[in-house]
Amino acid sequence: MDEGLIRVGGRRLAYCTYGPAEGLPVFLFHGWGECRLTVPPDVSVIEELGIRLITIDRPGVGRSDPEPGRMLLHWPPNVEAVADHLAISSFAVVGRSAGAAYAAACAFSLPHRVMSATLISGVGPPSTGAWKLLATSDFRKLIFWLRLVPPLARPTLWLGVRLIRPHVRRLLDRHIAGLPAADQQVLGDGAMHAMRVSSLQEAFCQAEVGIYHDALLLARDWGFDPAAISTPVRIWHGESDTIVNVEFGRRLATAIRHSRSSFTADAGHYLMFTHWRQILEAVVEDSRAEHVAANGRGTASPARRDEVELPRVPDLTSGP
Repeated sequence: MDEGLIRVGGRRLAYCTYGPAEGLPVFLFHGWGECRLTVPPDVSVIEELGIRLITIDRPGVGRSDPEPGRMLLHWPPNVEAVADHLAISSFAVVGRSAGAAYAAACAFSLPHRVMSATLISGVGPPSTGAWKLLATSDFRKLIFWLRLVPPLARPTLWLGVRLIRPHVRRLLDRHIAGLPAADQQVLGDGAMHAMRVSSLQEAFCQAEVGIYHDALLLARDWGFDPAAISTPVRIWHGESDTIVNVEFGRRLATAIRHSRSSFTADAGHYLMFTHWRQILEAVVEDSRAEHVAANGRGTASPARRDEVELPRVPDLTSGP
């Protein structure tokens, strides 16, 4: 794994890369409460399939600076900035859970650069009418209060992060205990558990800023109709998902008529980790031919941006 940091409009944007530099570029967008470190621990599949995997901390998450007033469609320019910096002209996007919305936004906004989009265990826009089916009542309550009482949201989340971050391991174990067997099995693996703990701790290092906007943006109008996406799309969803109801995936598949979908009976919300190889093989299948053609036409010139050191993790003992 190699880490980097670029400046975009004066903001710092943190990213990681895995796999060969000459490999098929695939951007992986993390879920809610996660960060750029959320990647299956065994990277041998990435190497074997010849994939260059790039993960990015969304604004206000992990080591990326906040982006005031950001909306879902503000994300694609951030991705383009990293792609330009790495001299990548075209790429595939993969989004897990909340990250699926960001992958969809890129597919909609950047059809000239995105070769394929893969949406895994993802939510859909409020217009799909599936939000009432979210199995996690606590998440529904969080979204409800964020929208109903915005002035209380930031101090409430600030306090919550202060209480959560020192006890991530214990809270993760409690979370795992309430999941279906398929999810418990994959998250019970030692390396996977360690990755999740590290990712959660890093994701919350900026207190409430990033997670507040990440949660709120999902429940707002996305600013585009998924049906208008022209890029090839694959949808993966576990039928045993107890966090994001499989109906989200079904309705997205209906909305994006040209999409290909896989609904797996024995998989839960963490399907990406149990079906990592199959998912990446499908990404390669969808993207390889166009990747070769795009490179034959020439690659994008990298933008000139200054590399900077990773910012210091803020002191969570100070007030909001």
